[in-house]
Amino acid sequence: MTQRLILHIGHPKTGTTTLQKTLQGSRTALINAGILHPDTGHHHNHRALIPYLTSEASALQQLDSSPSEVLKISSKKWNAVKEEVSTLNPNTIILSSESFFRDLGDDEFRMLGSNLKSLASKIVIAAYLREPASLTLSKAQQNIKRKPIFTLPPKAYYRSTLELYKNSGIGSMKVRIFDRRALEDGDIVKDFFAQHIPHFDPERLSRRKDDNTSFSAEAMSLLQEVQRKERSCPRDNAKHAIKKADRELHGFARPRMHDQIRHAIQARCTDLGWLKDEFDLEFPNIDTTAMSHSEADRLCDALDTVEDMCVVDTDRKAALWNAVCKNQGPIRRLLRKIRN
Repeated sequence: MTQRLILHIGHPKTGTTTLQKTLQGSRTALINAGILHPDTGHHHNHRALIPYLTSEASALQQLDSSPSEVLKISSKKWNAVKEEVSTLNPNTIILSSESFFRDLGDDEFRMLGSNLKSLASKIVIAAYLREPASLTLSKAQQNIKRKPIFTLPPKAYYRSTLELYKNSGIGSMKVRIFDRRALEDGDIVKDFFAQHIPHFDPERLSRRKDDNTSFSAEAMSLLQEVQRKERSCPRDNAKHAIKKADRELHGFARPRMHDQIRHAIQARCTDLGWLKDEFDLEFPNIDTTAMSHSEADRLCDALDTVEDMCVVDTDRKAALWNAVCKNQGPIRRLLRKIRN
């Protein structure tokens, strides 16, 4: 039996895609060192295993597939993982997906633990946590690409999941703050190996980067308005057109939250003290007494547009929209002027 299985659960927006792509692109070097990052198909993560590993209801609900079909596919992939483990007999297995960062029931945790322990004698749960305001902004960027609204994480976002894992008995936990200043050389890949596989030199890895790129606050605002049909632009092309123009237009900068909103999102979190007590973790530069919970709730409940959350340069936003329209061709520009 394999000595150890590392279950990397994210959480979301903590460099997981970069880590996963690097692990997947370095399979040969890792296998030669007794480390297995299983290949489950065209994805670089192991989300496809979750329906079988847990039988959790929401994991079985996927578009264009029935729950029974999803479970059948997931079971097939898990059996392939077990076969690969049996063939290679690695010392360490790494399973990684942000989708493992979820609130499971007791039965689902028991099933997850039973399945994982069938592969390895020791389980380590690895988690990286992003500061609440930074996490909220990053998730808003991601969500705004698909829908016109953004939602805030729950007030006890960290505790609700981590406490369940801690009490599940699946394995030990290693929880880290995702902060470039605290990571090994400011790098998620190097930090993961330093924490979990220190005998392997990460310079031997084939590094891969996350293809996801940030939008400016101006681009986020335009995309939201297109999604809300407040501006006319073919929705299928909007994301690509705005992204392209955003990168080409002078003055690009990563979005910055209004200070008051940043303080409000931090102040509404109810589990920061729990993180300190349980894991001795503290996010830097957070003053939990800077704002009352009621004031924080009032400000957060009022969030509706990107402008409510972020600093938006109105002149650059106008110039960006002009650039998007210019790239759409004369006929589409004329139709857009008529509609607007």
